Amino acid sequence: MIVIGLDVSTSITGIAVMDNGKLIHSVSVNTKNKKHFPEPTDVAFKIREELISLNLLPDKIIIEESLFGFAGGRTTAKTLIKLAQINGLVCFICEDLYRQKPEKISARKARKKVGIVIPAKTDRKEVKKIVLKEMNSRLENFTFEHTIHGNPREEAFDRADAAVIALSHDIDE
Repeated sequence: MIVIGLDVSTSITGIAVMDNGKLIHSVSVNTKNKKHFPEPTDVAFKIREELISLNLLPDKIIIEESLFGFAGGRTTAKTLIKLAQINGLVCFICEDLYRQKPEKISARKARKKVGIVIPAKTDRKEVKKIVLKEMNSRLENFTFEHTIHGNPREEAFDRADAAVIALSHDIDE
């Protein structure tokens, strides 16, 4: 079963493709440059280009749900609205491309389903590190680049989140 998992964002979107639980493709779509991507439609069209380039017909598409509230001072109402717009556009694009409605799942529920344990009161950056470490150890094809200082490149975290979203399908189904 081919599953596409998407971690949609206003800046870097992760896309993971699983075939029966095995990672067959992982990519990030960088839309940080607001000169090139000033509107939600610009971001969505760039994600669409990447989905088309996959050249496959998935059995299932799963998208991380948009945030529903402010997350510890790191989001503004403007960001939440833009994220919801992009998420809606990407859902529409998936339905148009693949003729099926994407399923939605929260990041927390997806992590729980795949057995990633996040201790209470863990900050956002540490959660990202835990998820990246788990996906790196569980998925033999999951690789990522490091900065010159030895840290994972930022897009690795979004690709890891997308892999968790895609993997969550195989649990309890």
